[in-house]
Amino acid sequence: MAFFPNRVRQVALSACLAVGISATPVHAGLVDPGLTINWWVNGSFVGTLAPSGVFNENFGWWTYTVLGATDPNSGVTINGTLNGDPDPLISTNLTVENPFLAIVEITLQVMLPISPTLPLGSEMQGSAAIGLTTDSGGGSLSTFGGKPLWQGLIDGLPAGPGAALFFDAFALTNGGLGSSSSSGNFGVPFPVIGPPVLTSIGIEINFSLTQFDQASITSVFSVVPAPGVVGLLALGAFGVRRRRRRARAGSLHL
Repeated sequence: MAFFPNRVRQVALSACLAVGISATPVHAGLVDPGLTINWWVNGSFVGTLAPSGVFNENFGWWTYTVLGATDPNSGVTINGTLNGDPDPLISTNLTVENPFLAIVEITLQVMLPISPTLPLGSEMQGSAAIGLTTDSGGGSLSTFGGKPLWQGLIDGLPAGPGAALFFDAFALTNGGLGSSSSSGNFGVPFPVIGPPVLTSIGIEINFSLTQFDQASITSVFSVVPAPGVVGLLALGAFGVRRRRRRARAGSLHL
């Protein structure tokens, strides 16, 4: 998987600070940005998971753990870990099990508030690996409702087909005991142009899953300022510093 280098974020952040734009990362004060997971089973809203985050200084992101979250009506269970950086980036490593019903349709929306905002545009990269593990009777994992299995979200809305993977009709099947998988990415080697980002980024996952089987979703969605925006901010920062130097020099000659 190829992602944006940290250097790009550092340049953008430094430029924002220099021109006076609010750019303080949420994790700077060790305040959990508040990652949430909304989920639906067979079209019915199950609820919102809001796990507590633990800040990882080595990576500069928050790690969230979900253990045994279960829909009481269908028995569908979610486990796994997620990472969230409000700068912004989301990664998921989730498993979903269907223990009872012949087939279930599942929607997950992972949402993360961002800081700083990107009001002048963005670039996006992402990747995902989807897995299916079946019992001796075999089974399938597939898209439904015309939606892609994996979709990047900006401010709660789909970021477009350029930030989506595994389009309808996608399916993984396995004839007996065992597993199968598929993977994909976008924005590699050239990032996909995205919209402004004002409140949040997210990932929406939609799939159907057969009885006694398990789905796994490992993915990353990363967003940075568009290159022109970084250049403008850097130019603005240079101008501010130059004006300050001139003002200081003028005061010394008074």
